[in-house]
Amino acid sequence: MSKKRTIVVTLRIIIVGIIVSVYYLLNQNPLSTTGFSWNDQRTKVTLDLVNNGKFNIKMVEISVNGKDPTTAQLVLIYSGQLASSALIQEDPMAKFIDIDKGTIHPKLRAKQVQKALLEGTKPIHYGLDLMNNEKITEITVRYKYLGIRYERKINLDTWPE
Repeated sequence: MSKKRTIVVTLRIIIVGIIVSVYYLLNQNPLSTTGFSWNDQRTKVTLDLVNNGKFNIKMVEISVNGKDPTTAQLVLIYSGQLASSALIQEDPMAKFIDIDKGTIHPKLRAKQVQKALLEGTKPIHYGLDLMNNEKITEITVRYKYLGIRYERKINLDTWPE
């Protein structure tokens, strides 16, 4: 094979690899919900969030039923308790912050969880605490992953999806 032909084939392989990588990156949605809890009127909902990706997630915006919620807070949990636990508000190891102030790190492996529990310096679980004036049926979470905006819609009437 000539040198020119080898270069052309190599470039085609590289271009196809780049296209496949970009397609994969744009079609993944690393944020997932593993559970939720609510009050009787479903005007207060707390979601358990997990970052299944390899890089950090930066929250951008939350909407409830297509509108801004009354309150929306990111929950960082440094204990083994989940955000959807009924006692999360009283947990001194749970930190409630504005959604745009926190980062959701990738899900920890078992050894990392053990170390984080001992040190208490890294969140183990994440959640989203929402309050609204009307019944919450759909939550839209907009976030950035590797600088690209993503959107995760959660319909509480049909969860899990």
